[in-house]
Amino acid sequence: MDSKPVIHVEGAKTIDKPFPVFIKVEKYKDIVKFLQDLRSYVLNLRDALDAMEDFQREIKKGFVMAQKTLDEINMVLSSLDSYFLKPETIDYIDTAVKEVKEKEVKKPEKKSVMKKEEMEKYVKGIYDQLEELKSQLQVISWDETNKNK
Repeated sequence: MDSKPVIHVEGAKTIDKPFPVFIKVEKYKDIVKFLQDLRSYVLNLRDALDAMEDFQREIKKGFVMAQKTLDEINMVLSSLDSYFLKPETIDYIDTAVKEVKEKEVKKPEKKSVMKKEEMEKYVKGIYDQLEELKSQLQVISWDETNKNK
């Protein structure tokens, strides 16, 4: 019985020592306890790695949600940007011009001479239109000064 048993462990050095035939019971208990502790450490390490993997998954979900939220905020900002870049005064002016065109005063029929009453009516119509435009322009300028404040 000269043969020496050899233990092969990956990444470890080979041991060329013969196994003792008898091991003290205390040492055997220590070895068993050491193996149990080692197994416990390995299981705890595995649990820790699983927890880290779950944590990384949650972080990734959080990043995806944050990116979606930022995209939505960017869309809202773009719509607000386009809203504020097109001043409402343009709408007021367009509306005022349309109203004036719609309410255009009928021109008197062509005659060589207009009657005094027709002339007064024509001038009054033009005057009313000018007053209406004046009031609309005052509203527009008031809105513009309040926007800038």
